[in-house]
Amino acid sequence: MGNCEKCGKEIDDNYKYCVECNNVIKQEKNKEKNKDIIRALGALNNNLYAIRRQQKVMLRESYKTAVVWDKKKKDFVEQKIE
Repeated sequence: MGNCEKCGKEIDDNYKYCVECNNVIKQEKNKEKNKDIIRALGALNNNLYAIRRQQKVMLRESYKTAVVWDKKKKDFVEQKIE
């Protein structure tokens, strides 16, 4: 019988960590992966917002038009700007 390298609990010789410590280690690794994914999604969201804003300005200045959400039709509709 050996001891867990993290908490010192007695375990089988075939393992380095007990079940509880192994679960904690897996969760810590997943947190790091999730942070990277969340950062990447945030960057994509910011880029999409910037593109949408640019398109709204182009529509307004070039075509005197805006795209708005119509609740009754549940769709985007074109609206002329005076």
